[in-house]
Amino acid sequence: MPIMVRIASEELATIDAWIAQNGPPYVSRPEAIRRLIQMGLDAGRNKESE
Repeated sequence: MPIMVRIASEELATIDAWIAQNGPPYVSRPEAIRRLIQMGLDAGRNKESE
C-alpha cells in the first residue's frame, strides 16, 4: 500500500548523501527510504532482544 510523505529538504539531502555513500549501484530515493526504515526496525528488534 503506497503512502505519501513530505520530507524536509535537509532530510532529503541526508538521504541523498546516504545513497551516494552506499553505491554504486545507486538506489532510488524510495528504495533508500525503504532500506533505511528496515535498518531502523532491525536495530530496534536487536536492542529489544538484549
